[in-house]
Amino acid sequence: MKLRAWHAVLAGLFVTLSPAQADDCDLASSFTLDHTVTITGGVPGIPARSMDQGDVDGDGDLDIIAAFAGRIYVLLNDGNGGFADTGVWYGGGSIMPEVRVSLADLNGDGHLDIADAGSLQGNVRLGDGTGSFGDPLTGFINIPAWNGGYAAAAGDFDGDGDGDVAISDWNLPQIRIYRNDCPAAPRITAQPAPSVVTDPGGMVSLHVAAAGATGYQWRRNGVPLADDARITGSATDTLEIAGARPTDTDTYDVVVTTGDGDLTSNPSVVAVRTTCPADLAEPWGLLDLSDVLGFVESFLDGCQ
Repeated sequence: MKLRAWHAVLAGLFVTLSPAQADDCDLASSFTLDHTVTITGGVPGIPARSMDQGDVDGDGDLDIIAAFAGRIYVLLNDGNGGFADTGVWYGGGSIMPEVRVSLADLNGDGHLDIADAGSLQGNVRLGDGTGSFGDPLTGFINIPAWNGGYAAAAGDFDGDGDGDVAISDWNLPQIRIYRNDCPAAPRITAQPAPSVVTDPGGMVSLHVAAAGATGYQWRRNGVPLADDARITGSATDTLEIAGARPTDTDTYDVVVTTGDGDLTSNPSVVAVRTTCPADLAEPWGLLDLSDVLGFVESFLDGCQ
């Protein structure tokens, strides 16, 4: 790596080597211990039975959950890859200490939840998006004794937008797959983006994506829009305004109707910017008072 970088400097090039170029990296010696987290309440001789990672507090970095002796600990990332024991822990759903955990958004609300499995049953704790989790949903998965769960894995296995759970059997060579048929909680998954149109007569297009949507109503400055000769899709997920004019510049949003009530998107600013022509009237190629008056009128209409 050093030789390659040195050759790049000698050649007058400034490059960043991609991971694919680092074929001389020795992974066996590339990891160094950064810091150690001691778990409050942990018992020497009883290691963490399982761990998983995910952004449980919604701050954009990966956190860790770890299962020690029937307790589930949450270690929050400080944003720089540093972790510390906060002293917060949750009792596992199992009556045995061999609890194993997995993270997934099981109820479709955009927050990671904990699925855990022990010797007799599996359970779920719903996350609130701040790094905290609720009480276990007792009896979430009822499995007879001696055929209980040993390990858990959670994720959207069938791609329908909600999290499913896999539980391994305690005694048998079996993996049980539990499909989640609960509909995802209604929410806006993609907000309409701001739009800038610089082509006179161009198209303004705004789009929203929402889970659980049953209807849409686009608005301009809070006033509902209706389809007309230029506006289409005012009651769909995509609003389009043809023949864009400077007077279309404004703030737009959409009210999404769901079975659990209405959701309103973030406001989206639309800016239509056109260039004011200077030669607006005959005789062409000659600027006169008619052109000046036409320019002023166009400028007042919003051209630049």
